[in-house]
Amino acid sequence: MIDTALGAAANAHFLAGTEWMGKIEQEAIGPLNIHNVPDTVSSHIENDLSVNLIRYENGFLYPPDGPGLGGELNEDIVRKCATPGKSPTSIGN
Repeated sequence: MIDTALGAAANAHFLAGTEWMGKIEQEAIGPLNIHNVPDTVSSHIENDLSVNLIRYENGFLYPPDGPGLGGELNEDIVRKCATPGKSPTSIGN
């Protein structure tokens, strides 16, 4: 499934926290596909939904540090991608 860096952060934490899942091949490479890059260390990515892009390096996905899942929503990109004429919907407030 193609996912953003925010979804990949959740996947990375799940894979790191589940012993048997970390031992099999995974395809949590959505951000690499979306941005058409081989990794997120040598490639400069500015337009992702996450301010602090998840780290893909040498074929490995690393769980991000920080509160929660370690991702921070890029509010500017969210506004840019919003559908014109539609009101924002907040779930859980």
